[in-house]
Amino acid sequence: MIRKAMIAALLATAGWGFGCESAAPIDDQGGGSLSVSEELDRIRQNYTPPPCLYATFRIKAQAPGQSAQSARGVLRADNQNHRMLLILRDPYIGITLSRIVVRDTEVFYSNPRSDLQTAPLEAFRVSGMGYNQVALPFSVFQDLLFARLPEEAFGPRRRVARDAEGVSIALQRNGDDFNYRFVAQRLSRINYIAGGGGVEVQAAMNGRYRDTAYPASIRLESGPRGLPPEVLEVSFDSINTAAECRESQFSPR
Repeated sequence: MIRKAMIAALLATAGWGFGCESAAPIDDQGGGSLSVSEELDRIRQNYTPPPCLYATFRIKAQAPGQSAQSARGVLRADNQNHRMLLILRDPYIGITLSRIVVRDTEVFYSNPRSDLQTAPLEAFRVSGMGYNQVALPFSVFQDLLFARLPEEAFGPRRRVARDAEGVSIALQRNGDDFNYRFVAQRLSRINYIAGGGGVEVQAAMNGRYRDTAYPASIRLESGPRGLPPEVLEVSFDSINTAAECRESQFSPR
């Protein structure tokens, strides 16, 4: 049995990591020219991921009282076959700091401190630095990187509310609470609260990468209440929604 505390760090040298670890009906609040169902249809169209995606990005982590740590990232996502490759490298000398492959519901990961390890996707989590509080489920982090939304957001067990500025979709998964906020049919932020009222993570989507559904950057914040938050930020450098995905590109090793 894989324990949450035993999952290797995403950036071993920096201390970043990935770790193991009934809804009400629609509430149509507010007016507007679109009905709630029409608004949801448009949102769903905006966040239909391409068959194959290739992207490069920069990632930076900052914990209170600590120096910022950064890396360069490469992402390849085969959405048709539920596969993903994520590589993080030192921004200065190019050494691979972390390599993660997702195949269906299993994760294969390695870094300079460990050989290849595996974990179920549902137990894999993003982690921060100092307080180790940016503990977002990795499947949600995948959705952010792929510009897609979980199917539960459009199923019968989610709650939808609309106001003058946009639409919010609330849902539960494995005892955790998620709230997706949309403005002009574009994802603006996600609030995540771990089951039992534990860790809370806020993910804000900033700007827009050209004419795609992808934001220019994604900012994750979390930390103990009353203290400065930890911050994990992903900034896209390039996004190719017509990339090629081959089986050999998603080898666990």
